[in-house]
Amino acid sequence: MKFKTDDDAHSFDISPEGAGLEGIYDGDSTQKSSLEFTNTLPTSDGKFSKVPKGWIAQDGYMTTNPKQQGLGYMMSFAGATMAAQGDIENVFVSSGSVGGGGQAVIAALGGAKYDLSVTMQDGKTEIFGGYAIPVASMLEKSAQGWKAKGWVLTDDTL
Repeated sequence: MKFKTDDDAHSFDISPEGAGLEGIYDGDSTQKSSLEFTNTLPTSDGKFSKVPKGWIAQDGYMTTNPKQQGLGYMMSFAGATMAAQGDIENVFVSSGSVGGGGQAVIAALGGAKYDLSVTMQDGKTEIFGGYAIPVASMLEKSAQGWKAKGWVLTDDTL
């Protein structure tokens, strides 16, 4: 997925990388952004359990470099596009992932506090506190965000 500023001064290219996405600003590989997803969460029994059908979880923190350029909106848009292609309806972000302004971005994307219930292999249920962002809202609101920052989508291929 490729973006450029409306004045052609900057570019941002996003591509799949491992279990997520990597963005490169102005073709400079030292200015990377990342967003990773997982379909499992670590449970209190020291194992991992799958998130419910129709869900995916953000793995760790989204990073953007440089900051304050609207890159988080573009990374979110690409992530939501990838999720929609995989029939995912909601993205779960753990409450530990809201540092550095993450909570404001989650709210801007239409997310709300949510307790995700996961059934472990032994049949017990574990509750994860965090935020749920509907993929449809994430697509719409992230596009509004990067457009407001002066970015244009030039290639929607992931």
